This record gives sequence, C-alpha cells and structure tokens, in this order.
Amino acid sequence: MRRWPNCDLSSSQQAIQLTAQLLIDAGDTVWLEDPGYLGARNAMASAGAAICPIPVDAEGMQIDEYTATKYPTPKLIYTTPSHQYPLGMAMSLTRRMALLEQAAAMKAWIIEDDYDGEFQYEQRPLPSLQGLDTQGRVIYMGTFSKVLFGSLRLAYLVLPPELVTPFTLARTAFDGHSNQLMQAVTADFINGGHFASHLRQMRTLYKSRRDLLIAQLAEHCPQLTPVNTSGGLQFAVWCPAGCEAEWTAAGIAQGLPMRPLSKFYLGEPQGEGFLMGYSSLGNDTIRLQAYTLAKIIHG
Repeated sequence: MRRWPNCDLSSSQQAIQLTAQLLIDAGDTVWLEDPGYLGARNAMASAGAAICPIPVDAEGMQIDEYTATKYPTPKLIYTTPSHQYPLGMAMSLTRRMALLEQAAAMKAWIIEDDYDGEFQYEQRPLPSLQGLDTQGRVIYMGTFSKVLFGSLRLAYLVLPPELVTPFTLARTAFDGHSNQLMQAVTADFINGGHFASHLRQMRTLYKSRRDLLIAQLAEHCPQLTPVNTSGGLQFAVWCPAGCEAEWTAAGIAQGLPMRPLSKFYLGEPQGEGFLMGYSSLGNDTIRLQAYTLAKIIHG
C-alpha cells in the first residue's frame, strides 16, 4: 500500500458519509455491490446519488468488458473486495485489475472498504485495490473498531494526493479531529509491536469461534448452508426458499439477533438466508444460540 496521506475519522460510517458529501452531486450515479452494506447505501442516498446495484458472484463485484455498457457511468464505486459484505467472498485479482481499469477509463472514484481484512484464516490476502492502483482512483478506508474495540472510535482514509486538501478541510468542518489521546495511545500500541501480536491472538480466537459455529450448525441446523467462511468476523448461510421470513420472526421472538440476507439486496434477492456473527460470542453462547435456532427450524 502506498504511504499517501491519511485522513483520521471517528468511524467507517463517517468516512463513507464524508466521501459521499464531497464527491457526489445530486443525481450522480454510484455503483454499489448487491447485496451490500446498508450504511454505504444510506450515505449515498443522503447525498442524492442515483444508486446502481451491481451483482456479485464467486469472484466479487461482477466487472467485465461489458459492464460499462450495461450500467450508467458512475461517479463513485463502493466495494468491499477483501471480504464482501455480506456474502464474504474475496474479489479475485482478475476482477480487481478489471475494476481499476474501468474506473480509470470512466474517471470514477473507488471506495475500498477494508472493514475486517486483517482476519483471514485459510489463505493470504490478495493485494489491496489501493496497492494495485496506478491512476490515483482509489480511496482506501480502514477502521480500528473491528481489530481493537468498537468504542475506540478511530477510522481512517488513505487518499489520492489531489483529494488530501479538500478532505482535510471538510474533516475539520465536520468536528475537527478524532480523539487525540486515543490516536496517541493507538500509535504507541502499534509502534511498540503490540498491535501485530494482538492480531495474531485475535485471529486464533476468532478462528476457533468460527470453527465452533460451523460445527454447531452442521450438527443442529443442517438446513443452513454456510458460504465463504474463510475470513472475517461473520459469515452468511443460505436457508431453504420460503423459510427466511418465518425463521427471522421466530428467532427474534426468542431473542436471537437475526439478520436476514434479503435486507441487504437492492434488487431482487438471489436467495434466502442469514448473516451470522461470532467474534463477540463466547463458546457457551454460540452453542446456546445454535441450539435455540435448531428448535425454531425443527418447530
């Protein structure tokens, strides 16, 4: 990744909102992954963008030589290439290069949201879009909320040089800056080598919780099919057609944090299922929730 100047923020959502407010005029087209992150959709809509859903497949956002002719030319493209939200696949290197080529040809900006890319359990991560970018079209976004703790409220943007000044001025107008004490403590934590050690420990812990959840679902809820479980802090599961709404209502009544996949689609949902988080759950809670879900599924 190039060491372009950073812009500090209090959250990923603030980063998306700032980018939308600065780069989008009412009526501008924005490409969003479908399904995709609702916070990005809301930020773009609040800026008056014309949102264009782009389907995803096993390689991520579907970008090919015909994409530019199928969809309106975008001013901005939002993507989660390291761990697509919510379906979890990683964008292939071929797709990354195609996206960068198209963005340069269309003079579109790319927001690369790397919200939990530090947590890969089965394979080494691919190079970031920002690291592959030779045209200065990528705005890289990261956060410490997922890798440290949510209440830290620190996120950042890595910007192309021409955007540094306007983003810095706009950031100052928003609320000045993020908590300077927290920035200083985090910097000391990183410079002292503790951050790398923390990530290694968390990868081991989260992998064990992921493995337990997969095992519990296989034992108690075979009707659910996990997909793209190789990284991140959550994974999606498919369920049989016609069951999502019923199981969501029943799960909520039992106190389960149900997140139906249909809610993440802009267009017609391409399947039914749920997004399941595990990083903040202890082993006993994972077992209990899987057992409760199984009772719901089996009636």
